[in-house]
Amino acid sequence: MIDRPTRWILGTAALLLVLTGLRIAQQNRPAEALWAVPGEAAKAVHSIDLSSDEASLALRRSGEGWSIEGSDARVDADRVALLLGDWVDGFAPDGAVGEARSEEELARFGLDSPHRMELVLRGATTRAVWLGKALPGGSHFVCAPQSSDVFRGRVPGASRLATDEAAWTDRRLLPFEPGDVTELTLRRGGETTRFVRSTQGQRRWAAADPAGFVGSPLAAEAMVRSLASFKPKAVLPADEAEAARAAGEVAGDLSVEAVAGARWTLRFGASGQGDGILTLDGDPRVLIAPAAMRAVFDKSQDDLRDRTVVAFERDGQTRIEVRRGPRRLVLEPSGDRGWKLADRSGGAVGATELSLAANSLRDLQAVALTQPPPDLGPAPLVISIQGASSTQLLRIDDRSPNGPFPAAVEGRDGGFIVRAGVVQRLRSLLED
Repeated sequence: MIDRPTRWILGTAALLLVLTGLRIAQQNRPAEALWAVPGEAAKAVHSIDLSSDEASLALRRSGEGWSIEGSDARVDADRVALLLGDWVDGFAPDGAVGEARSEEELARFGLDSPHRMELVLRGATTRAVWLGKALPGGSHFVCAPQSSDVFRGRVPGASRLATDEAAWTDRRLLPFEPGDVTELTLRRGGETTRFVRSTQGQRRWAAADPAGFVGSPLAAEAMVRSLASFKPKAVLPADEAEAARAAGEVAGDLSVEAVAGARWTLRFGASGQGDGILTLDGDPRVLIAPAAMRAVFDKSQDDLRDRTVVAFERDGQTRIEVRRGPRRLVLEPSGDRGWKLADRSGGAVGATELSLAANSLRDLQAVALTQPPPDLGPAPLVISIQGASSTQLLRIDDRSPNGPFPAAVEGRDGGFIVRAGVVQRLRSLLED
């Protein structure tokens, strides 16, 4: 028979086991049943508030962009987009870890007011999270504002959260997007090359100077994108900038001018190994730019010459015929990027090979330009590209197994050397 003290001890132990079991069950419940923050489309969010004991920062949607409340600084739209993209699917913590009903208890988790980071996203609804101490693996202690329940979990975009204005400031040198640029002028030594934006189909740029020069729209677009995204590596201290000016290192023979509402002119200093010097007209600073930035613009007119062999916009009326002698096949679009056989005489080929071959022609660039037009032999590979309003006829001499592969386009001066991979794909379409 069990005496009374023993029964009391066993009863107390049983009660403790039950309470412990309930606590474990509570902590192991799916986090979504305890607390979850629903997602929201990035475009619906109009306000982001970040605050800590040291500082606070408020981002407000302004038209298509964002602004920092109380500041004229340009906002890094890419950083904001990444944060909002992280939150599209919302947030549910991994599990509960305990309760904190006072500042002292919150301090155990780094969730007390001097140490927590507060994030508030406002859109159709308001979403708010407090972040505490970081845990291994990228998780944090977290809780909802004014709640005593503490959880652990990986908060979306936690690494991007900062109340420092500089972290959200757009560090790009020039305040425009690629699509804002309407004119681009490159001056290199004694050469001046000017491009103007075109509205003619996919050929977005056309050379305006010098007369008769046919410039590459792809090269112009690459230069514009480099300008719009350029972030200087550093700014030279005033004494070093003055010394560079005195030594003639700032005045080089390469400059690029973009018209995007206003006119913006960058001037590259004397070339050398590694990083170089760059100045912007109207800006007194001397900037440091990586060598790769100079390489984008340090091109002769021959480098900037258009090497487009054929180009077309893919639509429902596009037809591509590939033929040699009696063998031919006709391709037509299928789906978003695919192609299918509309007609065939000889040869057998799979859908993947068809699409690779046809898509390689969409904006075909030559390895080199040739003068005079090449002799293409008695039986060249013939590709006819028919669009809604015109037809392009490309002939390729593919007698050599591995190239080079001379080519010519009907109605165009001179000839081209075409990449071996493109020719081999086209040639395989007609093989048995």
